Amino acid sequence: MVATSWTWSPSSASASARSVAGRRAGRSSRINVPPAADRLQRIHDALPPSHNRDAMLEHRIPRDPATEIAGAIEAVLVDEIRPAIEYLEAASRVTAEELRERFERGGSR
Repeated sequence: MVATSWTWSPSSASASARSVAGRRAGRSSRINVPPAADRLQRIHDALPPSHNRDAMLEHRIPRDPATEIAGAIEAVLVDEIRPAIEYLEAASRVTAEELRERFERGGSR
């Protein structure tokens, strides 16, 4: 971890988290995938279709490189990046009152 010489206020950190999550003031509540995830999605969408994809996914024949990278991209986007964006977005909207209420109920989120 790199040491920094500045500190973040909660409001600055929340604004930055919203920025990372792709949200800007006045936009819809739909999460916009950040540039890295958007680029991965474009790469995925541009991969050539595998004619034997079903057989590969059913483990009847070995996967080809396009099917392997498509699967890896899908896993990263679905399991890692989009949930992280949603978590950052939710954390950036939480209020001190909501945190106090969660604490009193014994819940962490």
